[in-house]
Amino acid sequence: LAQGLGQATPQRPGRQRAHRTRGRGLVSPAMAVAPAAVPAAALRARRVLHLVGSRQDEFYHDLSVLYASACDACPLLDRERYEFHFAHVHTDGTWSFPDGLEEKALAAAPRMSLAAAVGHIERLGPDVMVPHMFCVEGMTRYRSLFDLLDVPFLGNHEYTVWPATDKATTKQLLDACGVRVPRGELLERGLKERPTSVKVPFVVKPCNEDN
Repeated sequence: LAQGLGQATPQRPGRQRAHRTRGRGLVSPAMAVAPAAVPAAALRARRVLHLVGSRQDEFYHDLSVLYASACDACPLLDRERYEFHFAHVHTDGTWSFPDGLEEKALAAAPRMSLAAAVGHIERLGPDVMVPHMFCVEGMTRYRSLFDLLDVPFLGNHEYTVWPATDKATTKQLLDACGVRVPRGELLERGLKERPTSVKVPFVVKPCNEDN
């Protein structure tokens, strides 16, 4: 389109004209295309499922709820773009899906079996899972469950976490790869309870706990 005149101007062969005129704000026919349809999934808020609790013991269970509660209380969370849901694993192995992590909400949520929980998760259709379980099982088997359900999650997969949860295994793998590690011995109750190759001073640490 000719500027300000609305008349066609000569066009070079092999080139398409797709520009605006300054005076009339018109576009060439090459640009007059219908807008692409936006998928319905892109219009709804993304569903985030927080996985909390533990069936190992009350310490790991309460620690998980504490960390998840702090995360949920963050004022920077965008609650317009994201829906936040909670999956609660109890110490007896049952599941529940409370509306929140307050003590009253946790107690009011009906409990269900693992099989029923899997069905609930399938119907919920979370876009991502955020794990807050710090027991070994929570960092491995429960993550594998969501992997089988094709629900992406934050953090490492169980095949990475398993070796890292055992300090003796971690040292063996690193040593085999040529990484220097401090000397040490694995002591087990009833099998080997006193070190024979290291002498004081030394540090004693649980082999399969976080710290």
